[in-house]
Amino acid sequence: MADNSPGRRPERIARGDQRDPTITELEGESAPSGLVAVSGTRLLMCGFVSRTLQPFVIEADMTASPDGGPIADDCALGVAALTDGRIVYSNEEEIRVLRLD
Repeated sequence: MADNSPGRRPERIARGDQRDPTITELEGESAPSGLVAVSGTRLLMCGFVSRTLQPFVIEADMTASPDGGPIADDCALGVAALTDGRIVYSNEEEIRVLRLD
């Protein structure tokens, strides 16, 4: 799950299926608008403010760390995984499709 925490508190992501999850505080302002798991240890986050589709790796302690740079710079409204391994994400004008290798 993602928290677009307003004010002085940092934005955060965490697992939504645990009662007391480990929370990862995000650097900068991204305003997460979508998260998708692409494997058991990797996820993608779409940021409304950052406009990026940022990969993260899930560490052994269940925190998430950026996994390289953004893979797209026009994501704003959401991201989803298709059953064939492709990723779809959207902005205010279109839906885009990516194949992750």
